[in-house]
Amino acid sequence: KKKKMDFLDIMGLVAEEESKPMSIESFLEEIGLPLFNLGFEEAGIQTVKELINIDYLSRETIFEEMGMTPDDKIKIQNALIIFSSNNSEEINVSIESWNKAQCIDWLHSLPSELGINFSNLEKENIDGKSLIEVLNSTREMRDTFGLSDLKSRLEFEKLVRDKINQKNNQPKLPNTSEGTIYSQKFMDKIQCSYDLHMGVENMGPLLYSLIRFLKPNKVLEIGAGYTTIFILQALADNFQELLVSHSLYITGKSKIPIGNSKFIEWTAEHRLNQLKPGTLYCVDNLAHEHTTANRVFEISEQLNLKSHLKLCVIDAFEFEKSDEIKNEIFDFIWIDMGAGDRMGELFDLYWRFLQPNGGYVVVHSTLTNTVMRNWVESVKQKYQSEINLLHLLEPHKRFQNSCTIFQKRCQNYS
Repeated sequence: KKKKMDFLDIMGLVAEEESKPMSIESFLEEIGLPLFNLGFEEAGIQTVKELINIDYLSRETIFEEMGMTPDDKIKIQNALIIFSSNNSEEINVSIESWNKAQCIDWLHSLPSELGINFSNLEKENIDGKSLIEVLNSTREMRDTFGLSDLKSRLEFEKLVRDKINQKNNQPKLPNTSEGTIYSQKFMDKIQCSYDLHMGVENMGPLLYSLIRFLKPNKVLEIGAGYTTIFILQALADNFQELLVSHSLYITGKSKIPIGNSKFIEWTAEHRLNQLKPGTLYCVDNLAHEHTTANRVFEISEQLNLKSHLKLCVIDAFEFEKSDEIKNEIFDFIWIDMGAGDRMGELFDLYWRFLQPNGGYVVVHSTLTNTVMRNWVESVKQKYQSEINLLHLLEPHKRFQNSCTIFQKRCQNYS
C-alpha cells in the first residue's frame, strides 16, 4: 500500500511502504536530485527519516558542503516537509507519550556540558509528562536533574520546549530573540572584528534588526568590519525564515481564520515564489588604519555565512568601475565611511543605485559634527521631493553616536 502526497503535482514524490523506511537514494531519485546521493552516503545519512530528524540549520550546513544551489536546497527542504507531514506516525512520537527509557535515551543525546545527573534519574520514575512538568520547578531541575546553574537550566528548558514544539516535525518560524546573533558562538567569533574607535557596538544589532524586518535581497555596505557579520547573519536568517514560510504556504498551513469557516492566506505569495538568498556586496579598499575588514571573510566562513558575501576590494569612489556591481540596484545601503567634505559626492553616487520604490540608505555618525549636520540638511534640500529620513542618537556617547536612515520615495512610490 502506497500513500500519495499533496505535493505530487509539484514533485511527484511518493512514499514507500510504511514497513520500509524510504532510502535517501530513492528520495533523491524521485525529486530529481540523484547527483547528491554520494554526498549523503559520505555524511552517513541513509534514510529520509534520518535526514528529517536533523534540524533545519544543520541541514543547510550539510547542503552547503555538498555544493547545492539555492534552488536545490529549497526543493529538498520542501520535499522533506511534505514527506514528514504525510508520514508523521513513523517519524515522530509526541514527547508527552514517552516512557522512562525514551526519556533517558533523549536526555543522553543532549550536550554533556549540561551536567545532567543520570545516576539520580535512574532512581526516578520519569516519563514524558514529568519531563515537561519539571520545567516549572527550578528546584526539581537542580535537585533531580543535576542542573546546578542558571545557564544549564535555561539551556535545558529551551531544548525541552523545542522538542515539544517539534510535533510532527512541522516547520516553525524562527524565534528572533534567541540563537544566531544572540548566541555565545556568534559573539565569540565577531569579537576580534570590534574596535572601540569605530563605535558600531549598537549599530551591528540595529542593522541586523532592520534587515530582518525589511527583508532586502541586495544589500550594499561601504566600509567592511564588525557590522558586516551582523548583516550577513540577517540575510541568512531571512532566507531561513522565508524558506519555512514557503514550506508552510505550499502545504496549506499558512492560512488564518476570518470567521464563518473562512480562511485567508497570510503570506505574500508573490514574494515567496521569488525565493532566493540575499547577497551583501561589501566595498572596501582595506586601507583604513583601524580596519577590521580583513577579518570579515574568515569570520563569515567560520559562521557558514560566506555564500551571502561578495567582497569588492575597491575604493568607494570608484564603485562604478567594478564590473561585478556597477549594474546592480540595491534595496538597502549601509555607509560607514568618513568621507569628510566629499560626503555629498559619495552619497549622490550611491543614491543612483538605490531601489527607487522604497529603498533605504543608512549613514553612520551623521550628528556628531557640524560638517555632517550641514551635509544632512543639504541632502534634505536636494532630494526633498523623493526622500524621507529619521535620525537616531546614542545620547551617552560623544563620538560615532548617531545614524540617519534615508528612504527613497519616487513619484510612483506606494
